[in-house]
Amino acid sequence: MTVTAPGPAKVTLSGNLFTAGAMVIWAAGFPAGDVLLRQVDPLHLATIRMTLAAALLVPLWLAVEGKDALRGIAWRRVALVGGIGFGISAWFLTFAQDRTDGVTVAIVAATTPVVGIALECALDGRRLTARLFAGLLLALAGGILAYAAGLGSLHFGFGALAMLVSVVLYCWGSRATVTDLARLSPLGRAALPFAFAALTLAIPSLAAGGFARALAVTLDPAGTLGVALLYGMGSIGLSQMLWLLGVERLGIGVASMHFNAAPFYVMVIAWSLGGGFNWAQTLGALVVLAGVLIAQRGAAAPGPRR
Repeated sequence: MTVTAPGPAKVTLSGNLFTAGAMVIWAAGFPAGDVLLRQVDPLHLATIRMTLAAALLVPLWLAVEGKDALRGIAWRRVALVGGIGFGISAWFLTFAQDRTDGVTVAIVAATTPVVGIALECALDGRRLTARLFAGLLLALAGGILAYAAGLGSLHFGFGALAMLVSVVLYCWGSRATVTDLARLSPLGRAALPFAFAALTLAIPSLAAGGFARALAVTLDPAGTLGVALLYGMGSIGLSQMLWLLGVERLGIGVASMHFNAAPFYVMVIAWSLGGGFNWAQTLGALVVLAGVLIAQRGAAAPGPRR
């Protein structure tokens, strides 16, 4: 029996669906983060978040693939990518949200496609074609429109700067996960780096003191346990698996354009909880979608350098 590999159109479609799904789940973490940051320090919250994500992904990965999956792993590279790309970036993200709010952080994530495409051009041989450039401009315009509709003006303080650093580190980590850890399965690429991210953050978190209290407050069954599980296992754990599947199919540059629809998803989630519906943010999301589609039509796929 001959197995036919999926064509480019199917790969692109699945990549967009995986990435859009990841963004919806990821966006749900911002309202949850706003709730948890009222009670927990950003460093401790980042540590708890990555620990919960690893607690979901690592056992699942080992259950699916068995202990043989641990053989032949480039442990130093995994530790570097996980610790910096996902651990430190998570710390900067929670710090940024603590200094601002969930919507603001989602808006600053609009810089993600610029960073992603810059990394591809510099490291993977991506050619900045006219279509790709036009798609990037539309994605940025959509993000700015959604931002303006949600907040009105940008106050570029330490919170926004921390989010920019988080974006750069996360894009680098996502690309490195797909290119440098290609021997791992998609589930393994999500699980192992997150385990090292949790270990990396645990060191300063324990040294700072107060982690045990933060853990007790966050995982209180009568309090915020459900919110914490959504924030850790759902928003970052499940979304990471979908995100890496999207990056594998689309490349970090095009996949990252989906981040610019995040303010729309945050608004929709807030609307479902009783907030107002913002048509300008909806228009911004449609502009982002148009940019993603234009960038993919005829765009030259990057060729990772080994």
